[in-house]
Amino acid sequence: MKKTLLLLTVLIFAFSTQAATFNVTTSGLSYTPATVTASIGDTVQFTITQNHPTLEVSQTTWDANGTTPLGSGFGNHVSNFEVVITASSPDTIYYVCTNHVGSGMKGIIVVDAGTSTAINEVEASNIAIGPNPVVGNVINYSFTNQVSPSSITIYSISGQIIESVNVSTTSGVIPANFAKGNYILKAYNQVGEIIATEKIIVE
Repeated sequence: MKKTLLLLTVLIFAFSTQAATFNVTTSGLSYTPATVTASIGDTVQFTITQNHPTLEVSQTTWDANGTTPLGSGFGNHVSNFEVVITASSPDTIYYVCTNHVGSGMKGIIVVDAGTSTAINEVEASNIAIGPNPVVGNVINYSFTNQVSPSSITIYSISGQIIESVNVSTTSGVIPANFAKGNYILKAYNQVGEIIATEKIIVE
């Protein structure tokens, strides 16, 4: 009986969980907020300027206030960008402002993998990709649950934007002219909310 109640609780939680979008901005010589706790499927949006180049680094570099890039990181950005938390994301993502890290301008994203299954189940239910793995140079998509899509963005496993297209119909195709591998597809509505997330494989 206890196991049944526990299973029901987990299922209710899974189907009530939605992926979140976090916003990181700059204020003076600091990031606001400087610490974000995000789950797999969440998006962290950075609003920055050329005055605050933002670079992902290792914990060692972060601790030393250094600016050595992390080879597998999201790179160096001088304008607004997004980081999508995926199953392959590290437990903690460390980043710095390369111009002002000496003044303590740095931040972290703590990855909480505890709700990854729930998020993937709920969001994936809004979209169907067929076939998946993708064959050829196009991705066929079809939205369900009467959602209203506005754009679709394809991210690499490390969270970099690979392709972003505007869409106005609930079914169609988008180009897949990129290297073979695993990717994350995210769909947004007219106000920028995430309405669907799906893992895709390009062959």
